[in-house]
Amino acid sequence: MIQVDYAGYNARAGGYDYSNGTDIRRARFGFDGSAYDAFKWRLSAEYVKNNVTLLDAYLQYALTPNWSVTIGHVKTPYGLEGVTSDANQTFLEHGMAGNAFTAVGADRRVGAMVSYQSPRLNAALGLFGSGEAIKRSEATPDEGYGVNGRVAYAPILTKGRLLQIGVSGFHATNLAGGTVSIGDRPNVRVDDGKLIEVKSITGIASADSIMAELIGAQGPWAVQGEYGRLKLNRDAGLADLDFDGFYVFGSWIATGETRRVKNGVVEHIKPNADFNPDAGHWGAVELALRYDQLDLTDRGLSPLKRKAVSWTGAINWYLNARATLLFNYIRFRGRNSLLVVTPLVNGTTARGEAFATRLQFDF
Repeated sequence: MIQVDYAGYNARAGGYDYSNGTDIRRARFGFDGSAYDAFKWRLSAEYVKNNVTLLDAYLQYALTPNWSVTIGHVKTPYGLEGVTSDANQTFLEHGMAGNAFTAVGADRRVGAMVSYQSPRLNAALGLFGSGEAIKRSEATPDEGYGVNGRVAYAPILTKGRLLQIGVSGFHATNLAGGTVSIGDRPNVRVDDGKLIEVKSITGIASADSIMAELIGAQGPWAVQGEYGRLKLNRDAGLADLDFDGFYVFGSWIATGETRRVKNGVVEHIKPNADFNPDAGHWGAVELALRYDQLDLTDRGLSPLKRKAVSWTGAINWYLNARATLLFNYIRFRGRNSLLVVTPLVNGTTARGEAFATRLQFDF
């Protein structure tokens, strides 16, 4: 898969000079296969920002047609957007809360996971260490570890109709240096400035998170949303901290296709007729609107209100099952954002908007 982005920004308040430009958001390549009927394996890597990193490196064994065990460097079960392929997302980027909380105790990590998969019920539970990129020496702390799990159930799963609900979470401990920074950029990655961020929170003994999810579809109409909370449990004498966030969006596929899920994750929109102007076929076109919020306010940390919100309108053109053009208009606001050039005082706000596009090939 390759995703090539362009973004143009308009900063309306705060003084931060966003950089317009292009970006290879992701370039992924890999191999997978099977052996002896019950074994599956995958090895893949990703090119981002002139760096190549390991994505998947695992071996999976099927205990039964529904149950399996996976060992290696894998994507942890956390959040609907988190487990869905980046090639199948409706918007250019995940919701801000999912990104911010995933960085604390989810994403891809080394571990072992037990999974159950069926058309309606899907569940996974695993014990994980850190990501493979972590370097250790005598001067670094021991590896952190955590437990991650997710359950998703679809009471309605028929042609043209869908309803799936789910919950996921993690418990992470022994975080590196007992310190984390939490924040996210405004739903596009061409400029690296974080719309909202709390840096270097110290004294963290462990972290707990829970994420609730819902997706529904009726014909060409669909809704999707997630709500998450993150609790940072700190050492004696320091107040525990709680943050939360959510997103919700609605979409309409003007050409009549229906959003689908398989094994608990969202599938790519497949046009009823692939792009072929000679035959009068133009692929599939989707319109979507999302509200996204991340609240990092906690008076145990600071009296300042730190909250980011964004509205994103999307037009997605699916030429076929492999090629997609995405267009996002993003309007964002960060209260007491670190992007603000002037000193932070309660009521200081960064505002801006961006027009972003992506050309995506999934092969």
